[in-house]
Amino acid sequence: MSKKRNFPFGYQMIDGKIDINMEEAIVAHFIFQKYSEGFSVPKLTERIPTFGVSYREGSRWNKNMVCRILDNTTYLGNDEYPQIIEESLFGQVSSRRSIIQSGRLNPTIKAVREKICCIKCGQKLSRSTHHNKQNMVWICSNCGIETGNISDDELLERIIGVLNFVITHPVQVTQSTKVTQCLSLESMRLTNEINRKMSDPHTSSDYLLELIKKCAQAKYSALQNQPANWKNDLLKSTLENRLPLEALDIQLFQETVTKVFIASDTTVTLQLINQKVF
Repeated sequence: MSKKRNFPFGYQMIDGKIDINMEEAIVAHFIFQKYSEGFSVPKLTERIPTFGVSYREGSRWNKNMVCRILDNTTYLGNDEYPQIIEESLFGQVSSRRSIIQSGRLNPTIKAVREKICCIKCGQKLSRSTHHNKQNMVWICSNCGIETGNISDDELLERIIGVLNFVITHPVQVTQSTKVTQCLSLESMRLTNEINRKMSDPHTSSDYLLELIKKCAQAKYSALQNQPANWKNDLLKSTLENRLPLEALDIQLFQETVTKVFIASDTTVTLQLINQKVF
């Protein structure tokens, strides 16, 4: 059975006076710093055990412990407790905490929301908290699909997870796909039709011109779905020497991703600039 704490995490009693516990204070500062950089509470809960410092004797770290630390104004210092967290850092964390708790849009989500689309029809999704402030869903106004509950932090975690796969599998991500001349059944049909009509002296030039235009449009439409070599090259140079992400790199996201798809079961996939989906 774990013991109760007599003082907030990061503090201890020395010679009858409350003082800083340096090992715990380092962990507390890490929590504040990383949270301000975009780490989620679940992600922090996973990382903290690497310090080898428990919240209290015999306990394992959980999300409630992390939240208790992030919301504790004692770290700013007072007549009894020395300061551990500087005011500017505490303010950044408090601001982010209030945004998440109120259901307002996470600033990082705001930067990627324009690319969040319906996996069924490709239309942009709208974020909604119409059930309650804690349930965040994404809705497609075109086909009516509504995702399951997925918090901003969870969505970012999944986007980061896919980007890390992209970073660690560059050959698979940028592997070229051969583009054949027979781009689609429709363009093939129109090409055959054009060849037949060109050998027919009774074919009008206007009709033939219309067929050629339709064939060109069909080929262009099919080509749009083929990965261009220059886009693969751009991806290669962008991903080169990249290390896996711990927080979302907005610039990398903007340079490599064209769409973020959220399915009704909250599965998240990314469409890259070379049209590949992961």
